[in-house]
Amino acid sequence: MGRPPLPQGTAKREVLTLKTSGEETKQVELDAKRAGQTKSQWLRTAIEIQRKGPPIWVKSKWKKQELDGQFIRFELRSPIRELAGVGKLDVRQNSIGEIAVDIFIDECLKPGRGFLTRIWLAQNAVDQIKLNTAPDADKIKFSLTG
Repeated sequence: MGRPPLPQGTAKREVLTLKTSGEETKQVELDAKRAGQTKSQWLRTAIEIQRKGPPIWVKSKWKKQELDGQFIRFELRSPIRELAGVGKLDVRQNSIGEIAVDIFIDECLKPGRGFLTRIWLAQNAVDQIKLNTAPDADKIKFSLTG
């Protein structure tokens, strides 16, 4: 009682307890509402995303606080595709000082409609992050070409 039902055939195994700040709780509630989910459903989805896409930990000349939340212009190429645009950096740091750097590209046309793309950066990509020297450097602080 008090929790949304799990998918058919899924047994309750363990209850997880999580402490958050008031601001974090408000943000989770807002994000869940936008996604049309309960908080429990939204948190299960967030855990599943984290489990399926774990961070790529790298060593870098950049510190978490230098990159986190900043905008980056990128041009990435592989043998089968090219990807270019502007995204926002999300950086985490582990207990031994390594960082995980992701680029998020938010193409939300309307609330609840659009695309959110996540790019996990490997060591060679993080090594190529540079300060943006273009005229828009006051808005887009970093660049990545690789």
